[in-house]
This record gives sequence, structure tokens and C-alpha cells, in this order.
Amino acid sequence: MTTVCWVRHGETDWNRDGRLQGQEDVPLNEHGRRQAARCARHVAAMPWDAIVASPLSRARDTAEAIAREAGLSPIPLWSELMERHYGAGEGLTMAERRLRFPDGEIPGVESYAAFGRRIEVALGRLARDYARQRVLVVAHGGTINAVLGIVTHGQAGTVHEVLANCSLSWTTYDDGRDGGRWALGAYNQQVG
Repeated sequence: MTTVCWVRHGETDWNRDGRLQGQEDVPLNEHGRRQAARCARHVAAMPWDAIVASPLSRARDTAEAIAREAGLSPIPLWSELMERHYGAGEGLTMAERRLRFPDGEIPGVESYAAFGRRIEVALGRLARDYARQRVLVVAHGGTINAVLGIVTHGQAGTVHEVLANCSLSWTTYDDGRDGGRWALGAYNQQVG
């Protein structure tokens, strides 16, 4: 059995202000760094074999805080774990997006299908490269929601589910059942 703990990155100013981040490389704010440190202390008390992260700095910096506390290195950075790309909507609040794109059509948005395929690649890599290990994956709210949706066949992880910054979501992969199967445990567990 492979166990994966999905960690959403700490808070950024754009999270606080309700701005769509997507693939913009927005750093953690001071509160987000404190969240990452608190999360690191919490998860470091558990046994882990590896940590993997999105290359965007808000996820990478959260992963680095965890890795230091848990004694894990190196941190492979996987582009498949990046947040969904929101094109011209990145950096805008919901009100600003409605004003600028009243028809809801935002140029340059990564399709749900393409995003889902990218996340499925990440799940396949985890199952293959970390078979029967315990792995921390630090990523983004949209990424983790996509994982939850894929693993539960749409029963969890909708785009409207708000995952807390530095929350934990748990999945397992059983490679002995019908060619392998993912399952969801607890999700959106808040730390401290």
C-alpha cells in the first residue's frame, strides 16, 4: 500500500485577497510561512519516505519547511503538480473576472480535461516511483481537488470545495487490487 499525504501550500497575499493564482508564482506571505512551519512540526511526527512538490514557490517553500523538520531530501519538483492555468484570469478577483469577462469565457484557461490528464500523470508517477512508501506531496488547492475528484470518481473534490491552506488530504494506492486502485481517506484536515 502506498500512502500519500497531500498538503496544500501556505497562504499567500493573493489567497488572502481572493485573487486567482493559477500558475503565477506568488510567494508565501508571513502568515503562510507560519502555517508551513506549524504544518511541518505536525507531519514531521509521522514516518515518511519522501516528499515531492510543485515547482511554484508557494508549494516549494512549504515543502522545504516540511523537509527540514522531517529530515527529508531531496525534494523532486514535478510540473504535473502545478495549479491549473487560468490564463487571463490570473491575478484577478472574482468581481474583476466578472467585469472583464462577463460571458465567463476567459482566454488561455487550461481545459478541465487537460488539467485532469496532467494530474493523472502525477498519480501514475506516485504509484510507480513510490510504490509501498509513505509520501508527502505539497501542491495547490485546485491540484488536490482534482486528485480527490479522480480518486473518488467525482464524489469529492469539486472545484467549489475550498481546501484550507496547509490542510492535509490522504490517499492510498493498493497495487494488488485489479491492477491498482486509489482510495480517499480523510481530507481537508486542518493542522493546529
